[in-house]
Amino acid sequence: MILIDLEKNKFFGTIPNNMPKNLEVVILRFNKFEGSIPPQLFLLSSLIHLDLSYNKLSGSIPQIAYNTTKMIADHYFRFLFVEHGNIDYYTKGQVYESKIDLNRRTIDRSTNKIYGEISSELFRLIKVQTLNLSYNQLTGTIPKTIGGMKNLESLDVSNNKLFGEIP
Repeated sequence: MILIDLEKNKFFGTIPNNMPKNLEVVILRFNKFEGSIPPQLFLLSSLIHLDLSYNKLSGSIPQIAYNTTKMIADHYFRFLFVEHGNIDYYTKGQVYESKIDLNRRTIDRSTNKIYGEISSELFRLIKVQTLNLSYNQLTGTIPKTIGGMKNLESLDVSNNKLFGEIP
């Protein structure tokens, strides 16, 4: 398991865009990172858990974000020795602590200043189980293509500026 966990520190500035390509888990929650989300973050072909919540990030979600390989692919091969470790993830308004699960796909970009519409491309990430975009400034409607996320267990888009029908 290749993991970077900088949770609950006072790191500031922009998120580095030169992270190791083999990262699987990126946790930058509860810091003071600002600026836009670097597109290079989504070139991490092994990424399965991304938590950027509780920062000061702004801008829209980069289009390249919808091509994160391990969050799209139905099957792939993995040869890893995983040591014991726990991870927190936020879903359904609760904090859950669990062992790192190589089969769980989680994206948390909550509590930032991300704006714009939710792209229908986001729902190409069919392996994602938990998607939290709450407490941002997203506008528009929830795309009808949400049904493409066949493994989705929890979607939190609360406290945004969304409107219209729920697909």
